[in-house]
Parts: sequence; C-alpha cells; structure tokens
Amino acid sequence: REAQRLGVNGFAHPGRLNVALDAARLRLAPVRLLVALADLPYVTSADIEILHDRLGEQPGVVVAPDEAGQGTNLMLLSPALAVPFCYGPMSCPRHVAAAKERGLAATLLSPGRTGIDIDTPADLARMTCS
Repeated sequence: REAQRLGVNGFAHPGRLNVALDAARLRLAPVRLLVALADLPYVTSADIEILHDRLGEQPGVVVAPDEAGQGTNLMLLSPALAVPFCYGPMSCPRHVAAAKERGLAATLLSPGRTGIDIDTPADLARMTCS
C-alpha cells in the first residue's frame, strides 16, 4: 500500500523469480525496468541514481553484482525487455552476456554498498555485528 501511495505500480506473483519478473514487465509494460532484490540492506536512492546515470538515454543494461561478482543485486534495463532474466547461479555474467549478444551496452558497476546482500546466516550475522 505504501508503494502504491508513492505511485509505484506492482503486484504479487507466486512464481519463481525469473517467471515473476517476466510477468511483471509484461503486465506493467515499463519503458525502463529496475530490478532491486529485497535483501540489500545498504542500498540508497543515490545508488539507484548511479544506475540511471550510467545507463543514460541509450538502450542497455546496468548491473550491480554481489560482492563475489556472481549474483545480480540490482539491474536497470532499457528497454524493459532488453534481456531475459537469468537469476540463479552466475546471474551477473549471464545478464551481461545476454545484453552483449543482443548488441546492447552492458555496464557492470563495482560492488560497494550494492554488493552487500543477505543470502546466508553468515551474511545476516555480519549485518548484526556491524
């Protein structure tokens, strides 16, 4: 409800992540699509602005990987249908490769705050200790 109050369009989908994201982009039909996973405790609006600035006005993909450079923590797509979703093992290099295969610019950000995610109990313990 809070997101709707702020003008964000969304809906719940019971499917796996890639299927749910495909359903969202088809249903919402955005020009650009930002995918931000929910386990990113330090991401700020400034990080989102960086993605938008790096993409600019041209078609392409900007990916903010996890600390290991394997997972995709944030991704901005323009157009929204630019690449298929490849979330799962090694999603970051798979998203970048999919963009390049389609002749699109693929920008990879250096992980900072955007690279910190909570995937394991050890990640959570690290969060509670800092």
